[in-house]
Amino acid sequence: MNRILIHHEVFIAAHQGDLRAKSALAHANRENRLLPWAMGDVVQRLTQAGAAVAEVKELIKGISLIPLDAGLSLAALERGRDFDFALYEKAGTQYHCTLLLSLKGEGLAPMQGLTPAGLLDWQEPAPSKVEFLNLKHPVHAVFNQVSAWQAEIIQNTAFAGGNHVAELEKEWASYCGTSHAVGVGSGTEALLFPLLALGIGQVPFQRDDVEMIIYGAGPRLARGVGEDVVEPVRKVRDSPTPLNAL
Repeated sequence: MNRILIHHEVFIAAHQGDLRAKSALAHANRENRLLPWAMGDVVQRLTQAGAAVAEVKELIKGISLIPLDAGLSLAALERGRDFDFALYEKAGTQYHCTLLLSLKGEGLAPMQGLTPAGLLDWQEPAPSKVEFLNLKHPVHAVFNQVSAWQAEIIQNTAFAGGNHVAELEKEWASYCGTSHAVGVGSGTEALLFPLLALGIGQVPFQRDDVEMIIYGAGPRLARGVGEDVVEPVRKVRDSPTPLNAL
């Protein structure tokens, strides 16, 4: 999976009718081995070039936009060279891009440069390793939305609780077919709450004991837990009743 950073001039050329630029953008979106990125100011540049809203949305469809935040801009400024050059170089490094698509095909370390025509003939090199966990593709699909949420959370200092948690609880309840959902701090608490809801009450033992019983460790491994407590917990564990019906 290769990340390709697309220079804004390719979008401008596509807007102006360059067929190779249009084909390259379509190929970058269609090719499963590529994750296309662009700088966040590409929307502004396209509108300044006269592109209509519908055309801008079509040109950037499926492309994740790199936010031009203060950290990235200041880091590029510190490079002491042409700002646009340094900005693309810094963004490519920070977002782990391996390819740079531009009209002239100039590369910027560590990115290999490609022209629109060169991208159509590009062959992915053989992988040097198999990644244990690769979340690049699913994250790329929602990056623009998540990036906006992240900025909103930081500005509102809503790091715990707040409207985002409330919305998640509402959507999760709808997904599970229940009237309510409550976000908790750990899986242990998620196991404990249904027990309390069933009327088992304030359980007189450690929370890790709840986990041992729920997962089948039994009373022998639960420190000091009597059968009078273990039995109702075991019933909850073995009950065929779905949790969303509790």
